[in-house]
Amino acid sequence: MAEKFSLKDELFNSEKVAKIASEIKEVYAEFEQEKFEKEVVEKFPQLELKNRIFHIRDMLAKYLPADFKEATNILLKALPPELDTTKTDDDFGDFIYSPYSEFITVFGCTKEYLIFSLDALGEITKRFSVEFAIRDFINEFPKESYAKLHKWSFSKNYHQRRVASEGLRLVLPWAKKINIDYHDNLPILENLYHDNARFVTRSVANHLNDISKKDATLVLDTLKKWKNSQKQDAKEMEFIINHALRTLVKNGHEQTLIFLGYRPNPAIKIQKFKLTCDDVKIGYRCTKRGGFDSRLYHSF
Repeated sequence: MAEKFSLKDELFNSEKVAKIASEIKEVYAEFEQEKFEKEVVEKFPQLELKNRIFHIRDMLAKYLPADFKEATNILLKALPPELDTTKTDDDFGDFIYSPYSEFITVFGCTKEYLIFSLDALGEITKRFSVEFAIRDFINEFPKESYAKLHKWSFSKNYHQRRVASEGLRLVLPWAKKINIDYHDNLPILENLYHDNARFVTRSVANHLNDISKKDATLVLDTLKKWKNSQKQDAKEMEFIINHALRTLVKNGHEQTLIFLGYRPNPAIKIQKFKLTCDDVKIGYRCTKRGGFDSRLYHSF
């Protein structure tokens, strides 16, 4: 019998822990690498995925210097090279670095460390997205966080550009809620919709899809303006539109269907209509033999 796949074991295991431990040891000679690895890994069987992240974060706090800035600088120096900037998609990074941004959130989301912490997150996101960690800063320090995210929306690094959108999404899977006015996000999305990286434009489309559940008119008006600007490649703009409107299409939103080219009252004529069975049931179709086929298009 094949062994059952475990995502938590795939993302967080002894090999991954040894990897970050050796990287930290290389830049911080006093690091008790063996003790760190042992204490981290021995508790893994008791923990689910997110709790493994929190556990590693707590062990970093235990084995790194007590001074937040000193500890964070060690983590930054220990980071691997930036993710390949020649790619444009499917390069989320390695989950084993997610405890680093959690460390900064828990110990550095304060007025004293605010600028330092945001800059640190900007470096970490080039290796693993900080879309979850940044939300604490948005809630606690919205003005400063928005300013940083707006700056990242112009970054040469597409991972920073992506998190400028992804971190501000109204509904981000696995992430905590943020107290924002979604209208404030539009200037950042304006900087990103004509991006050349699908990793970024998919985030923009998902962001608009979130907003569409609250304000369909705003999303439609925004997409019309973006399409007319011709700043984005036509094929990529079509992807953004379709991906951003998927919930509205699913809900049969009339103005969305019109925007996509579907007429509300098409001129349909039915000719030579014929039933091949005596009874008609909703959700079924008549077969050529006169029976019923239950495999109708239930997704509609």
